Amino acid sequence: MKRIYSAIFVCSMFSNLAFAEVNSEDLNNIRNLVKNEQYELALQKHVWFHEESKSSSGMAGVRLSYALSAWLKLGDKYPPALDELRKIRDNNKDKMYSGTGTFNNFHDLSAINRELGEETQTIELFSVLSERFPEQAKSFYHAVEDLLIQKQEFKLVKMYMEDPIFKYESLRYSLEQSLSYDRKNPDSSSKVSRDYNNNRFVEETIKLINALLILDKKLEAIEIHSRATSYFKSEKLKGALVSTP
Repeated sequence: MKRIYSAIFVCSMFSNLAFAEVNSEDLNNIRNLVKNEQYELALQKHVWFHEESKSSSGMAGVRLSYALSAWLKLGDKYPPALDELRKIRDNNKDKMYSGTGTFNNFHDLSAINRELGEETQTIELFSVLSERFPEQAKSFYHAVEDLLIQKQEFKLVKMYMEDPIFKYESLRYSLEQSLSYDRKNPDSSSKVSRDYNNNRFVEETIKLINALLILDKKLEAIEIHSRATSYFKSEKLKGALVSTP
């Protein structure tokens, strides 16, 4: 009787969802399925959410962050979930190696590798694409730039980095967005989140400055250091560039 009920529930769930855009409530439903140990249903809905959210406004970031994190937690309890996630990753990889992959394929793959702790595969793939399909690699670069800098893959960074000043301004804008949210939502703001966003800005800016110095782009490093220290007071940031010409 329980199996019959589950089958009816699945049919009802997916027929109803087919007519509505996905949203964060769908992730809550998945969490409830996991809580009730309905792991197979939770996996089915994860797969559905991953595909349907591609065409839902405002869900791109959720799809490749919170949703994947929840999927990974399901995998801890239900190993077939990890198998399915790797299958999606590998399907994207096959498209990339064939030269038919899109930015969305690459973005999906890199996000899944991040959650699985297998980011080395992302770098290996990008390196191959750089040799076989350099124009494609160029269009995918901004999705992997932070990872390449973090892993000190400076040869690839030097080949594809276009405007480091714009990169810095993007970091500053991201922090401003967080500050704006805190001002508009003081009740949900917290010191923990503010400290996280501030530290992220400082750390990412320092990584960018260090990368530019290694790439022999000292003028750009000096310009970014000047802008950053004028904008944000931090002794750590101030010490990122000890000497200037």
